[in-house]
Amino acid sequence: MVNCLPGDDRNSRKLNALINRTGFDVILKAIETEGRPTTAANGRQIFEKPAFVIKVGNSIFRCAQFKRGQALRDGDTCGLQEADDFISLYKHEFTDRMASAAHASYRLKGNSLSEFPDEADLKLLRDYQNTKLPELMTALKDNPDEFVWRELAEITLSRVLVFNARRGSEAAELTVHDYRNATNRVDPALACNLTTVEKQLIQRLTVVNVTGKRDRPVPILLTRDMNNALTALCESRSRCGIVEGNMFVFALPQSRKGHLNFFGTLRRVAARAKLVKPHLLTTTRLRKHLATMAQVFLLFCCFYIRVISYL
Repeated sequence: MVNCLPGDDRNSRKLNALINRTGFDVILKAIETEGRPTTAANGRQIFEKPAFVIKVGNSIFRCAQFKRGQALRDGDTCGLQEADDFISLYKHEFTDRMASAAHASYRLKGNSLSEFPDEADLKLLRDYQNTKLPELMTALKDNPDEFVWRELAEITLSRVLVFNARRGSEAAELTVHDYRNATNRVDPALACNLTTVEKQLIQRLTVVNVTGKRDRPVPILLTRDMNNALTALCESRSRCGIVEGNMFVFALPQSRKGHLNFFGTLRRVAARAKLVKPHLLTTTRLRKHLATMAQVFLLFCCFYIRVISYL
């Protein structure tokens, strides 16, 4: 985006200097370039990176509003006029020039079938996780080490992500406080109405609520092996280079605020597990895979019940 900015002085390269009527076209040109415009089979203009176009467009609009608010507070008539001009152009032109093509890109992309992780790969990954978790927990107990701690954290995070099929950031940002508040207790009045299988699941699984999209609480299920691994990670933090102020369970050693990157973690674990198609192991594909399998199972159950009703 910097290459699209006019002038050579540093002030002209600041975003504040571009939030005006002349800088509007410059910003849109930069967003269009980064969004990688292309043409669909039907001749419709689309973007290869529609999410970038929409997110950056919304962020630019908020920046213009911030400039307008600051200009009102400072009594800056010139800055206020620049912000109003930019906002007016944005409201009248951004949808037609950028947003509509970005949303069309999503629609056209949604009509194509996605390739899901193979069941053989998922089984291979599960076997690898079940083998490595006990080994790493034993090694961490006998000889606390920063590298062993991180490898155990990566295996555990990948296990949580694959089992729950949640957004990667939701599990990766699990805090020590949230994990300590995890529970498998159920209201006795509700437990009386559960089936035998459901009661056994309650005994085997622990629920921890994390912050999800739009700051909503999102439940994550933890099995016994996950609980054991997470407990081992929390108990050995101080001996393995985890900074005391780092609140994340999957913290980065020697970092005050950092945590494991879920995308890179899945890629590394998939490579070590020697999956046939490691590039398909992503949280987005896992969520779609789970939704598709659940829908097929529900359709099969409905069909079975309907057949039984006609007999």
